[in-house]
Amino acid sequence: MNQKIAKACGLILGAAFVQFGLLNVLNAQICPEGQTAMSLEIHTDAWGYESYWAIVPNNMLCADSLIFEGGNIEDVGCNGDGDVQGGNGYDSNIIVVEDSLCAATGDTLHLVHIDSYGDGGLFFELFFEGILAGTYVGTGDGNDWSFVVGELSAPAYDSPCGALPIEVNGDTLILETGECMAAFGEPSPPVSAVYSCSIGGAWCESGLSETAWLTFVAQEGNCEVNLCHDSTDFDTQVALWKADDCGDFSTYELLSANDDIPGGCGPGAYYASRLWTGCLEPGATYLIQIDGWQGSDGTVAVSVASSAVEAELSAATGGLQCAIGDGEDPSGYVVLNMTGTGSDYDVAWIGSGGFASEDWQLTGLNFGSYSALISTSCGSVMSYSVTFDEVEELVSNLQFEGPGCPDSMDGWASIDASGGAGQYQYAWTGPDGDLGDGMGLEGLDVGTYEVSVVDANGCSVSIDFELVEQGDAFSFSLGADTTICNNETLLLYAPAGLSYEWSTGSVDQFIVVDGQALGAGTYSYVLTASNDVGCSYADAIFVTVFDCSNGVGELGGSSALKVGPNPTADAWKVELVSLTNTSGLAASTGVSKTNWYLLDAVGQRVASGIAVSSTWTVPAASIAPGSYQLHVELADGKRAVQHLVRR
Repeated sequence: MNQKIAKACGLILGAAFVQFGLLNVLNAQICPEGQTAMSLEIHTDAWGYESYWAIVPNNMLCADSLIFEGGNIEDVGCNGDGDVQGGNGYDSNIIVVEDSLCAATGDTLHLVHIDSYGDGGLFFELFFEGILAGTYVGTGDGNDWSFVVGELSAPAYDSPCGALPIEVNGDTLILETGECMAAFGEPSPPVSAVYSCSIGGAWCESGLSETAWLTFVAQEGNCEVNLCHDSTDFDTQVALWKADDCGDFSTYELLSANDDIPGGCGPGAYYASRLWTGCLEPGATYLIQIDGWQGSDGTVAVSVASSAVEAELSAATGGLQCAIGDGEDPSGYVVLNMTGTGSDYDVAWIGSGGFASEDWQLTGLNFGSYSALISTSCGSVMSYSVTFDEVEELVSNLQFEGPGCPDSMDGWASIDASGGAGQYQYAWTGPDGDLGDGMGLEGLDVGTYEVSVVDANGCSVSIDFELVEQGDAFSFSLGADTTICNNETLLLYAPAGLSYEWSTGSVDQFIVVDGQALGAGTYSYVLTASNDVGCSYADAIFVTVFDCSNGVGELGGSSALKVGPNPTADAWKVELVSLTNTSGLAASTGVSKTNWYLLDAVGQRVASGIAVSSTWTVPAASIAPGSYQLHVELADGKRAVQHLVRR
């Protein structure tokens, strides 16, 4: 806790070094008559040296008339335009107390704040006679706040040192909290990690907004601090503290707390609160802190009365509803709730595996048994025990099978759960999103799927799985597109054991392409085959039929070509002969040089050469199967063209 309201110059607050830069420092105990003792508690940011402050009279400029000043006087000052590099002014992230400042009661003064960088810098708390009078948050390049010396901006009970006295078994007091504020570092009860509302010793939230304070002198026995009255009109939180020094929050000890009466408050605001003090030290002084939940404020009625209510212990337990998986932490918890007494009771836990604790709230417990011995401030002793039984693991058995073929949509999956808490619920997702909540699915395509199982306790198991096609798919090839002669046949076929449908209408495994029956031209054949589980495949081939019946190409006039074998896969033998008459071939022409070249089906030259005799060879092994044209040019300008087929 941060210490509040230092009592002497040069005091060190915890780890915060207290510095002073005052022009006029007086002892608070000897302020002249007609003056009020003031003090400033100043919280610096990460750049404390960038800030400066001053207190000046009303209607006066900072640089003209200073009453007090502090911070980086040398480098920042009233103008804030110095070359600030650090080394002067306040240190960073500390609490500075400028105390024993005296000023005429009733005077209007100004607190001027300057930040050379322009990012705020300082947070101020102003006290009169040790009572919080105002809080001021520095912003931007600086601020100018006015205040009246000795005049509180909030009721005196806004500060614990100005707490409103209330008597045990005395009158119910009415307080207004709308003008109250929370001091910097003001303590608040803990917020339970599991339950906080409606239990003893905790609040529903940790933030403070508009706190009011009361004080009372304890009597013998237990007391009830009750905010549940007709006049209470907002959601309240209440805490009981013991403090060695009202201005030093580090001396505060929490004795009891409550946020919301179980079952609600009947006469006043439903979420009003109530606590029991337990047995306090008779004659000692204690502090009551009241705050509004989430910034609520308004009118609150408070009473303190002796109570004969017996201490009663209850507990909330939970977690460990599911088996603990690998790498998971135990989730069991126990929250003790003591009513009819303070929350400063002593607890001693023992449990499985050598467990021991003194906390009223336990978390992260594993399966096993745990026992506690509780003793209250009034001397009551009670015990509590709880056992977390082992939970059977939730187990799922998933079976699945992918579709037989691509796009056949005949995959399936099923799941069966056991263990856990029963009453299983299932959820399936796949490539198309949500698929249902049954125990199985049918008609599935290939892809990634997930199934989740949730039991009655909310325990869950999720499994990802992949459906892939089975080995029923097949393929085949009718071969590359090809060329045959008009006096040849070609056998086309597919693998055995399938159903067949040819584009010719045949349903046989084999068909015969008859070049003589078809005649010259190009023909397409398509086969679609399927197996007995519905997988299918299709392939096509183009077959060109070439008229190979005449191996002689006429040159016109007296010469002709003779080519063989045609078709071939190796080479064509070409012979240039002379025509003696229209019925036959004569002897060689004796031509000395003959240019030739070979064109493919798209007119691209794939081979060429010069024949030096009437007989030569055109190679075929290095060219692709298909139909070609052989062009032969003679020296006298004659030319012959012959169709050739490369198998």
